[in-house]
Amino acid sequence: MIAARKFESFCIDPGERWIFAGNISGQLSVIDIDEFRILHETQAHAGGIQAVAAHPQLPYVAALATDRSVSVWSYDEAGELRRICSIPLRNIKPVNDEDEVPYVQSTSQALGFHDSQRRIVTRSGNAGLVELEFTEDGAYSIVNCARIHRDADLISVRFAKNSDLVLSGSIDGEFVLSERGQLIRRWDVGHNVHWAEHLSDTTYLLASDRRCVARVDINEPGTILIGESFTRDDLEHVTYNRSSGRAFVGSFDRTIYEIDTESCAPTRVAFEPPFKCRWVKTLERSPSTLLIQCRNGGLYKASVDTGACLGVIKQTPDALWTAINAPDGSLLLSGEGESLVRIEPQSCDPLSRAPVFSVGKSALGMRPDSYTKRMVRQASTGLLVLGRTNGDVVVVEDDEVKRVWNVGSAVRDLEVAPSRPDLFAACEDGHVYKLDLETGEVKLSFESTAGQPFWSLAYNPWSNALAVGERGGALSVLDADDFAVVTSGLKTSRTKRMKWADADTLLYNKQDELHKIDFRSGERAKHVGPVGNTIEDFIWDEERRYLVMISYTCNLLLCDYESGEVINEVPDQMDYSKGLIWIDPQRRLDAYPFDFITFGRSGSAHHFRIHDEKILALGPIRNC
Repeated sequence: MIAARKFESFCIDPGERWIFAGNISGQLSVIDIDEFRILHETQAHAGGIQAVAAHPQLPYVAALATDRSVSVWSYDEAGELRRICSIPLRNIKPVNDEDEVPYVQSTSQALGFHDSQRRIVTRSGNAGLVELEFTEDGAYSIVNCARIHRDADLISVRFAKNSDLVLSGSIDGEFVLSERGQLIRRWDVGHNVHWAEHLSDTTYLLASDRRCVARVDINEPGTILIGESFTRDDLEHVTYNRSSGRAFVGSFDRTIYEIDTESCAPTRVAFEPPFKCRWVKTLERSPSTLLIQCRNGGLYKASVDTGACLGVIKQTPDALWTAINAPDGSLLLSGEGESLVRIEPQSCDPLSRAPVFSVGKSALGMRPDSYTKRMVRQASTGLLVLGRTNGDVVVVEDDEVKRVWNVGSAVRDLEVAPSRPDLFAACEDGHVYKLDLETGEVKLSFESTAGQPFWSLAYNPWSNALAVGERGGALSVLDADDFAVVTSGLKTSRTKRMKWADADTLLYNKQDELHKIDFRSGERAKHVGPVGNTIEDFIWDEERRYLVMISYTCNLLLCDYESGEVINEVPDQMDYSKGLIWIDPQRRLDAYPFDFITFGRSGSAHHFRIHDEKILALGPIRNC
């Protein structure tokens, strides 16, 4: 099973009658905004559509996809689409490249129409800025292609209002004004620039992974207002409504904020979708109506005044975020929704030596407006503990909810002491909490000195130490008894996973690198990487021969455990995977000993095997 109908992007037509939405399997959908239903669908690309743009004056729509092509479509009075042209971008080369730069896979959102001409600006296959012209009969030509952002990927691009000038943002935080491939001005925002929204005259609002909105006048060289950081995760999009004069931003922290356009500071929470979101837009004809694309694959319509959800179009299964091994050899998984999924090996196929699974679900009755980010099991009691994005900590026994507490902030990671009633929670409010597993009482709290969300934990049962990792700050080691700081000041970034290999050795990801620290010797080293974007999870086998990692680029990597050498790399699923887990770690005598699964936003688990020092795909596990 794959989540082929997951919406990745959208735009609206100038008349605000339709949404044009692109999904992960390359379809363009036409959606009636008022009725909020799909009217038409067409296959546009052989990859996920990361950006869709509508011409401000003419009846054209363009789509940019991960098959490294851009398509242009016209639409009629009923909203039906007709293909004008499809333009391959893979082999378009910047004229100012001195050496050959290979094309790279990217989820760039770099796409925009000229305000009046049949012209688009987008990203070439190797991250050059390319301008293209097209005609009604499908002919097209390259106006210009140049490398504007040096060796950084091009993330966002648009034509300046009523102008031939181009504005572009890169993954390294630079925002650039150019004309026909010639640099005019450059500003440093500090982190990935996702979007530039026209505010007035020559002033724009910028959405940045710095977790803030910036404001820049493109006529003023060197000057830029960087607003305060206020989201708990990447800030993805900003939209301005000219009818109301109000601006809103969408973030990966599952919140839509209204902001003050002068200070770029938040003024209120306008809507809380159930999942992280990217594209947001309000209607000029109905300024309180908000349209949101959620990364769970859904499109949402909401009121920014009341915060009420007015409509949902979602055609994807519930995502799976976390998994554990149960003592009976089964796998327990949880994520979106209220169910606990159990994948249980029933027998072993004698030909393939692969387990034959049964899949069951237990409805736990958890709140549907949140999802489980992490789940742990206490060895001595068998209790399951689930940490949810609404701050709930749910204790489950025998597939029934026993206790529920709320820590006041989204839980990103959990750890539990094996035989003591000590539960540890890393939260987006910049705190790590120690809770009593029996009463829910908060015994201790540790706060980030930099105001950073905590993303990961690792409990060391040999020394009773707790490693804690911030989103974009430091890694620290605490004494689990009193939260006294044992080690601090280790710089890291986007540390989603950390695990103790033994009493002295900690493995953790630093963005797309895996690092190792030996606290006995003090030796610190990069072990694997960079592998691209972020390492989502990693596991190793009992004999410590192999280390397996999954990256945000949807690739699986097989490494030598000791050296960190990458032995093999293969693609995983169509959608983002969030975790890895071994099948039956006790190694049943009749089963192959090096099988594992991946799981994530597709809502299904996929079975893989290590064989001949390669990763072999054995297919999805059905019905989960």
